[in-house]
Amino acid sequence: MSDPPLARFAALMAGPEEDVALDEAALLVAAVDHPVDVAARRAELDILATGVGEPTVDGLRRALFSPPGPAGGPAFTGDADTYDHPDNSHLDRVLDRRTGLPILLSILTCEVGRRAGVPLAPVALPGHVLVRAVSEPDRFLDPFHGGRELDGAGCAELFAMLHGARAPFSARYLDPVAPRLLFTRVLANLEASYARRRRRAGMAGALALRATISPLDPDVQRRLSAALAAVGDWRASAAALQPLLAVAPDADDLARRARVLLARTN
Repeated sequence: MSDPPLARFAALMAGPEEDVALDEAALLVAAVDHPVDVAARRAELDILATGVGEPTVDGLRRALFSPPGPAGGPAFTGDADTYDHPDNSHLDRVLDRRTGLPILLSILTCEVGRRAGVPLAPVALPGHVLVRAVSEPDRFLDPFHGGRELDGAGCAELFAMLHGARAPFSARYLDPVAPRLLFTRVLANLEASYARRRRRAGMAGALALRATISPLDPDVQRRLSAALAAVGDWRASAAALQPLLAVAPDADDLARRARVLLARTN
C-alpha cells in the first residue's frame, strides 16, 4: 500500500459503500495513529478464517470464541476492564490482545466470516454493536460477550438493559449498518478516548479521519481545527476551516481565525 493511511482511508470512504473492506478501513484507522503493516494484518485474518472448519455460524463461533481460541491462544472477548482504551478501537491491537470494543470485535467477526464463507453484517444497536447472520435474519451474535447468540427479542432485551425499560426500541436498530456510519462510530469512540486522556495528537488523527467521511460537518471541522492547533500544526488547523468558509454563518470570523493561524507559521 503506497498511499498514506489517511489518503487511502479517504479514498475508501469516497467510493461505493459496497466496495469498502471493513478490515482494511479499520487497519487504516490504526495506521494513522501508529505504524501498521496492513497487508500482514489482513493475512492474519486469512489465517483465522482457515481455522473455522465448517462454513457455518456455529463453526465461526467455535473458532473465534470458544476456548482454546484460534491457534491455541485465548478466545476473543470484550475488554470490560479498560473498555474505552484506544487499543480497543485499533484492529491490530485487538488481534494481538484478543479483546476490544463491541464494534471492533464485530468488524473482526464479519471479516473472518466473509473469508470463511459465513456472511455476516454489523448491526449498530445503540450502545452495543452486534453482528447479524445474512442468511438467518433473526440470528445475531454478540462478539463482546464471547459470541453469545441472540434473536431479535434478545436484542431488544439487551437494548433495555443498556438504556432502561422505558427507552423506545425500534426494529430499525437491527438493520445492517453501512460502512461510513460504522466508521463514524469507530472514530467517535476514538476521539472520546483520546480526549479523556488529553492525547491531542490522537484526537487530531481521529478527527482527520472522521472529516474524510463528513467533510462539510461544521462541528467536526471546528474540532479538527482546534485539535491541530493544540499540537501546533497551524497550517493544517487553518486548512480545516476552509470547507466552512462558504457555508458557515460565522464565515467572516472563521476566515479571521484562519489568517491568525497562518500568521503563526511565519
